[in-house]
Amino acid sequence: MPFDIAPVQIAFILIGENEELINYYQEIYESLSPHFRCQLYNKNKQFNLNILQADKEGCPFKIIIGKTELEKKEITLVRRDNVERKITIIIKDNETDQKLLVDYEKYMEDSSKFDDEEVKKELVKMKKKSADLFKRGMMAGKIFKVITKEIEEFKKVLYQKSAEFRDKHIFPVDNYQQLEEKIKDGVKGLFLIPFCNNLDCEVNIKKRVPSYTIRCIVLEKKPTKSQKCLFCQLAAQNMVYLGRSY
Repeated sequence: MPFDIAPVQIAFILIGENEELINYYQEIYESLSPHFRCQLYNKNKQFNLNILQADKEGCPFKIIIGKTELEKKEITLVRRDNVERKITIIIKDNETDQKLLVDYEKYMEDSSKFDDEEVKKELVKMKKKSADLFKRGMMAGKIFKVITKEIEEFKKVLYQKSAEFRDKHIFPVDNYQQLEEKIKDGVKGLFLIPFCNNLDCEVNIKKRVPSYTIRCIVLEKKPTKSQKCLFCQLAAQNMVYLGRSY
């Protein structure tokens, strides 16, 4: 299912459910849920069944969190179009992150030099809270950087697969006899045919080939001067796709 319209865009799958792991999951979830539609899949005791449930519901991305991910402070991202590829996102603080945090705390310390004790107490609380938010922001930034890149790649792959599937199921037909033969042979897809653009002719299509109708006009391809409408033999005005209505 395309990422933008998927009811659940990111499925969280946990390997185990101890308190530390749950807390780690919630930290990641709270960073992503304001921006993506996320859901924890944990109804089944077996890890694989939760994976299958997420796939069944068309979740494009899965985030796997287990003991290894918890210990290494990372998460594993899996795209539905390539389940063999495991994308590791490291969220553990590196040297740059630690330096940024130290600089931020120093900035907060310098900006909180007041004589009033009550003000100092409030600033101490704010300092801790803002430091936590700053750390969470750095963590979210690392995840967003990878996920946004993977979303674009996922869209490209999905579009390419859709385009290839569409092109393999379009069959040019030059005359009515060819159309009858293809329908009789059980060919499934769209038939590219020349058409006169006459409403009466379009109404009569259902009588000649029941369940088939014109689906859309092909804008990028025009009929040649010699091409005739497949049904009435008048001069063709457009190329159209003829398909079965269900």
